[in-house]
Amino acid sequence: MSKGRPKLSDETKIIHHTFRKDRVNKEAPIPNSDSLRAPNWLSKEDRKYFRILKLELNDIGLGSKSYSEMLALAASRVIEIKKCNKTLEEQGEFYETTNTRGSLIYKAHPALAQRNEAKRHYQSLLAQFGLSPVDIGKTKTDRMKSKDNQQPFRQFN
Repeated sequence: MSKGRPKLSDETKIIHHTFRKDRVNKEAPIPNSDSLRAPNWLSKEDRKYFRILKLELNDIGLGSKSYSEMLALAASRVIEIKKCNKTLEEQGEFYETTNTRGSLIYKAHPALAQRNEAKRHYQSLLAQFGLSPVDIGKTKTDRMKSKDNQQPFRQFN
């Protein structure tokens, strides 16, 4: 397994203006240009987040049907995070139990570790699509150029 940063797709490199022709894999498959469609296995609630993420990808020019499964996984992780949050709100982040000697101890709720893992995976998926704060700052799209979406302090640059 390789270490370090995950490799970016050519489309992401073009958007970030880091694309170099001499580093292109000429045999790499070309992403399908059809619109993203939610896979059948997504729940109704997952589909809601799939649509939200789909709009973001369309805005930066990565709305390819080839990425549907990865986007579905990201949407599914959002729902998992929400379920863990609800469990933790109801039951608390820690619970009381006794050790083998009978002393009272506090342990972290298992949903806390599940939520943290889901958040890490979700963040990783967003970064692969170029939707992290660092990556989105490197992109240039028509959406970002419009007057309605300009950053308030851009005039001071």
